[in-house]
Amino acid sequence: MKYPNLVTSLAIIGDSFDQWSKIKTHCDQSTEDNSGLGIGILSRTIETNLGVFKVKYLLLFVDQKFIYNIKPTFQFTMKQLIEEGFDNVLTRIGRKTIIRAQRKVKTKIQQ
Repeated sequence: MKYPNLVTSLAIIGDSFDQWSKIKTHCDQSTEDNSGLGIGILSRTIETNLGVFKVKYLLLFVDQKFIYNIKPTFQFTMKQLIEEGFDNVLTRIGRKTIIRAQRKVKTKIQQ
């Protein structure tokens, strides 16, 4: 069975813009401006009991000095990412995204 690519968004609130360089190295593509904002795209292949899925993540890095009103699917502080591990967080978010997508597909089929 062919599974679709899935996309989710993730905001990271950093203590300083210097922390963006740690995140940027994980991204397939990235861009930044010197004001304290960084955007990156990365992808991971996640295996579940439902199959193998390719999940793309749209990352937004925001320096905490900004007043922000963003509504991504997921939001973490840099401290949380360091404590949990970046790859662990991406895997957890990816699994949640897969489960949500599967539920949505099942709901559409039942209608």
